[in-house]
Amino acid sequence: MPVATPTSAPIGYAIVGASSFAQFCLDAYRGIPDLRPVAVWSRSFDHAAAFAERNGLVAHPHLHGLLADPGVTLVHVASTPERHAPDALAALASGRHVLVEKPLATSLLDGARLVGAARANDVRLGVDFMMRFGPLWRPVATILEEALLGAPIRADVLNCAGDDGLPEDHWFWDPQRSGGILIEHGVHFLDLLGSWFGPGRVTHGYAVPRPGADIIDQVGCEVRHADAVTVGHYHGFHQSRQLDRQQVRIVCELGELVLEGWVADRLRIRAVLSDAALLRLRTLLEQALPGVRVEVQRTLDGEDRRGSRRAGQPTLDHVVAADWASPHDQQQVYAEALAALMRDMLQAVRDPEHHVRVSGEDGLAALRLAVAGAPAASSAAA
Repeated sequence: MPVATPTSAPIGYAIVGASSFAQFCLDAYRGIPDLRPVAVWSRSFDHAAAFAERNGLVAHPHLHGLLADPGVTLVHVASTPERHAPDALAALASGRHVLVEKPLATSLLDGARLVGAARANDVRLGVDFMMRFGPLWRPVATILEEALLGAPIRADVLNCAGDDGLPEDHWFWDPQRSGGILIEHGVHFLDLLGSWFGPGRVTHGYAVPRPGADIIDQVGCEVRHADAVTVGHYHGFHQSRQLDRQQVRIVCELGELVLEGWVADRLRIRAVLSDAALLRLRTLLEQALPGVRVEVQRTLDGEDRRGSRRAGQPTLDHVVAADWASPHDQQQVYAEALAALMRDMLQAVRDPEHHVRVSGEDGLAALRLAVAGAPAASSAAA
């Protein structure tokens, strides 16, 4: 049975893990009036005690002590990936609602156990895929749903990440602890693209070892969504932090969208549109993205007004470019996305009719793709 949810008082929150990321999350949540941080547990009690002192929390020496705390309604599992399943299972079994960091687990069996435990205990299970709460997720979803640029055909994820904070003995490189790059990290993008294009299946995967080192620092796979859109995923951890960069490019029948940033904070669109589609696109973007620039670069005439044969050759009127960049830096965009995810989780805890935007089932679907890509990647690297 779930623990009782306060009827009006803020919901008591505990975090499992006392890392710098746990601190980042806690800082991001400070402006949420319906959340009351109360407790922390870490496998290192010294770390937990220092974290608790900084943040005015209670540090528990044992996880079962935290889960026996009557003031805790929601547990955020922010331990290392190999600990997600056991820590979250314990929290779910205690009747707590649980938010798990990505990945949901490092194996499909454990991921399925978490989903089953949430159902059995009638509690909410969410996954921290905060990209779905960034400023561009919904406008891009609407553009694709309404086919304003025609049907989507192809997408590519290019993630060139910094590695200067990842020495070769870091847990990130150990597949027994992290699951490997595609499971530990790639699930973010597998979920993001799946949220736009629907269920997918892996058709190919690969991995590249770092020269002279016993680690894999590049992985990738291709995913076919709904037998309509193929998405290529590339993740490489080999850059300096100054060049850390991410891009998602979506090619449609009548144009393309390019998103940039870890939690995407810049959008560029180039398309050929009818008058009606341009009006709808302009209205949508101006409502969602203050400061966006939508420009007609050229008005078409004669045979230039024909669209592609694949798109049914609609009559087109303009070559259009749109550009938007967040006025906030990437850390603030990231923090705001985390806060939005937490507010959604809190709404689900209070309202049985509200479904979390990113559920345990979504976490399991992304994990399934990552696991399918990882063995293929391992074979390619052998």
